[in-house]
Amino acid sequence: MLATIGILALAAASWQSSLQDDLLDHLVGRWHISRKMAKRSEENTAEIEWVLNHQFVRIHMRDVNVPHKYEAQIYVGYNAEKKEYVMHWIDIFGGSFSETLGIGKRDGNSIEFTFRYPDGMLTNKYSFDASSGVWTSKIDQQDEHGKWGPFCTDTYTKLK
Repeated sequence: MLATIGILALAAASWQSSLQDDLLDHLVGRWHISRKMAKRSEENTAEIEWVLNHQFVRIHMRDVNVPHKYEAQIYVGYNAEKKEYVMHWIDIFGGSFSETLGIGKRDGNSIEFTFRYPDGMLTNKYSFDASSGVWTSKIDQQDEHGKWGPFCTDTYTKLK
């Protein structure tokens, strides 16, 4: 019983303090996203804000088509106990692709997330260029033979 009370007290203490992250603060706003994939390009928009008691940055991404052909909500937070970032990517493809948590490490103005799927790994590296204010998200994936290759590169340009 005392252990349960201790866990609840720890959870309440961390719940009350909001996440302060100077790099993620630069991600907040409205963005135009140019997506480059192997055989096509797409245009998207994103509205990005702090949510859930300032614990997560939510990226609400949609393509520019009406009606939308693609939509995702991505939540980025930080696990202070493990000293690692977390990413939950939820999109129109459903639970089969959303079941894995991305774990990230920060290096300067970049955070690289690793997702471990049953058929291979995927990395998603978000990098911020402070001089231009542009974010880049580069996604690479492993094929069934373990060979790495590019999947997608997104360039985020802030809207006025």
